[in-house]
Amino acid sequence: MFKNFLKDLRKKDKNIENKNNDSCEERITGQVERKADGDSDVISINRENNISIDSNIIINKAKSNTETKNNSKIANRFNNLKDFYTPVFSGKRNINDIIKSYVAETDNDEVFNELRLRYLSLYLFKLKITNERLSIKQLEEYIYKMSNPNAEVKKVILNENIVDDRLYIELKSFLQNQIKSLQNTRMVIEMDRLILSVFLHYNIYKMEQDFFIRILFKLIKEMNLTINITELTEFKAYLEQRFLYINNIQFWESEEEKLYHCNAYFMGRYIAINTADANHIISNLKEGTLNVFATEMDIKNNHEKLYSLYINGTSFIVNINDKDRLLKYYEYINEQIMNEVNETIKMIKDSIPKIHSELFDMIENYLDIIVPSILLDREEYIAFEHLISYNSFIAMQLLDSSVEERDNIIDKLREDREFFDKINSFIDTSYEKFVKVSGKYLNIPEENYSCIIWLLIRKAAINYFSQLWDKEYGIYLENSNQIMNLDEYIDMYCRCNDIPTKNIAPVGMLTYYLISKNLFPSDYRNNFLKCNALVINKVFEKSEKIELELFEKKLTKQQSIQATQYTINDIDLMDGHEFERFISLLFSKMGYETEVTKGSGDQGIDVIAEKNGVKVGIQTKCYSGRVTNKSVQEVVAGLSYYNCEKGIVITNSYFTNSALDLAESNGVVLWDRDMLRRKIDEVINTKL
Repeated sequence: MFKNFLKDLRKKDKNIENKNNDSCEERITGQVERKADGDSDVISINRENNISIDSNIIINKAKSNTETKNNSKIANRFNNLKDFYTPVFSGKRNINDIIKSYVAETDNDEVFNELRLRYLSLYLFKLKITNERLSIKQLEEYIYKMSNPNAEVKKVILNENIVDDRLYIELKSFLQNQIKSLQNTRMVIEMDRLILSVFLHYNIYKMEQDFFIRILFKLIKEMNLTINITELTEFKAYLEQRFLYINNIQFWESEEEKLYHCNAYFMGRYIAINTADANHIISNLKEGTLNVFATEMDIKNNHEKLYSLYINGTSFIVNINDKDRLLKYYEYINEQIMNEVNETIKMIKDSIPKIHSELFDMIENYLDIIVPSILLDREEYIAFEHLISYNSFIAMQLLDSSVEERDNIIDKLREDREFFDKINSFIDTSYEKFVKVSGKYLNIPEENYSCIIWLLIRKAAINYFSQLWDKEYGIYLENSNQIMNLDEYIDMYCRCNDIPTKNIAPVGMLTYYLISKNLFPSDYRNNFLKCNALVINKVFEKSEKIELELFEKKLTKQQSIQATQYTINDIDLMDGHEFERFISLLFSKMGYETEVTKGSGDQGIDVIAEKNGVKVGIQTKCYSGRVTNKSVQEVVAGLSYYNCEKGIVITNSYFTNSALDLAESNGVVLWDRDMLRRKIDEVINTKL
């Protein structure tokens, strides 16, 4: 019956004049809108067949509408239709099954009867199969499309004025259905995704259907879909650049581990695969450029080279021409992506001058409670940047660390659980909270909050740690403010006996101080990690040079008087009081005025050394075992008692890890066995 209906329908279509279609269409639509409380021109249906519209599908039904003259007759007929179709539709819960049963059980001459279609529309709506009542026009087209799924779009051009109107309704319905489907699955609604689904649905692979593109553009503007294009010519140019179709290539389905012959549609971040069995769209929505590369395969097809082409996890087998087309295409797409990324970065940076001053005050206060090693220890710095940015390409563009540095730190994060927990705990318990609190002061998208906060913290850290450096160590470097050369400052720093010059904290603070003085090359752009690496290299080079100079002095200096020399082994033989007096001697030779405190009740300070108005409290530990954090605690307590600005613990042994951590957090300097040996050689054994 269904085939006969189609045959009769096409026969009738040939005898109907196109000029009657428009007036009939308007009249039918008008009646439906009045009688069905304003039926919409929206079809909320979901289908995947390639469907298009024959130019003669709408039948003139003027003669079949005479029954609408009498309301009572209409009511009776409506009830009769209800009685007739209720058992027909029973148990069916999707639009395809209902309409198929409608066509199968309805006489050919009555399929497009207005009253029957009105009942069908009402039935679909009441069962919530459609979101709103379908118009007569929509149902007529849908019935025809179900019956003619293989019609091609190119057949629609017979009567442009009529066809445009019908295609407009169909295309609008499809777009709305796609949008609802994306919304239901909480997927991003992007223009490229929608356009690609349209092209796949209608089998569009060339930009030759001008009427189709014109209608698509009209709908995009009317539906307020996001696109920064105002003219049709721009839209066509956009499609020509963004859309690529390649037929007869092979697609590797990784889950099934199977190759499929397919036609492929490419649109920006999206790929549509059209195989003999199904269509599906692959999304590459992760931020940043797409990773695309090709490798030549060992196999050949009719002596033609074949290539494996990889696009963000999706693989194809292509010939050399298609390989070149795809690589060139994605070079353009990645260029466009980077343009968008750079615009976002510019937006983030441009927002900084507009930020309320209260946020800058909060950042200054935050630096007082932050774990300082995050900003001073390059390994922790890089690990922190990796953990706050690994899923954001835009954030990665605003970091100090390079991709290589972040890749290298991943192994340490995996292998050193304590290291990972320290960084991750700081992010969870402190940094993320600060980002959330700061959000109300920012006028940028929420996903970029962390980017700008970390950027602002790094800028504030330059001034913060520069001042801390000046306060902690500036007193040891006379006339340092007059130095305008990086190498000269490093030389003075390395020759200072009062600073543990190779320790992480002072080297980190020195780096910020030198950044604030603009002593680094211009291409370093205040990048802490680049500047810190340069400082570390120069410190080690200069320290090695100084050690060689001292060694040379030992060998060449003529001694008229034989003086006592000390080795670390001599120190090991001393008792506690002898060690205190020796340290006092050491510091006096370094230019300090020294005093050994009384033996008992010394409040944790054994020697007081003063130079340039700065008092240093020193605790000495002549031990065979490791010195614990108790000594650090005692020095911290004794500093206030003796009004000392700086605390030092000196031992002929080494320190426990807890002592090292506590000293770093309290600004206490530690001299272990290696440092003491070096100072003895530099200060005592060379001054003979």
